[in-house]
Amino acid sequence: MNRLIALKKVSNLKEFTIIFYDGNSLELKYETKYLPQINNGRVNIPNKYRNRKSIIAICEGAVNVLNKMGDRAEPFSVQTA
Repeated sequence: MNRLIALKKVSNLKEFTIIFYDGNSLELKYETKYLPQINNGRVNIPNKYRNRKSIIAICEGAVNVLNKMGDRAEPFSVQTA
């Protein structure tokens, strides 16, 4: 049996996509992780992972992000008269 599937069954891990900013950049980032979910529905994210991150959203399952804020931003040019 796949080790990840076995780990998921043993420890009640669920797949989540975490959308965040990290302390080093203003680029919106995301990662998919297997994390435990507490009985009240909240996801238990380890402090070590949270360090230097501003978490924007936690989505259930693997999310295919097609476009992030700023992906389509194009440089502008100043036109002179």
